[in-house]
Amino acid sequence: MNRTLLICGIFVLILSGMACSRDAEVEISLNIAELKCEDGQNLIEGYLLELEGIRAVASNIEKHQVSIYYRTRWLNDMTIRENLLAKGFTVDGQSGDPNARRRLPACCLAEADSTTILETSGS
Repeated sequence: MNRTLLICGIFVLILSGMACSRDAEVEISLNIAELKCEDGQNLIEGYLLELEGIRAVASNIEKHQVSIYYRTRWLNDMTIRENLLAKGFTVDGQSGDPNARRRLPACCLAEADSTTILETSGS
């Protein structure tokens, strides 16, 4: 009887440990205004990949968007956003830390998007 209880107890502990260690991989997409050039892309991806739990980062300079794949066991979307804001980036319209922003490359801070060219035709 005691042996059966012991085995059942161990079994329950193993199952509960497995349930606690479940880890989901999630993707979020963030709009980052300063994602305008390769320098900004490299900075953003580098900062994100330093965070424990980030599995992959894909960025699109033309759309100013970054897709982040992360493990929920280690991170949540708010932690990721706060990290980028602390580095000076504007995330989904929310301005980042102004002191950190001053340290971003000049190309990231340019007001006009360098990929947009307006053409006018003469009449």
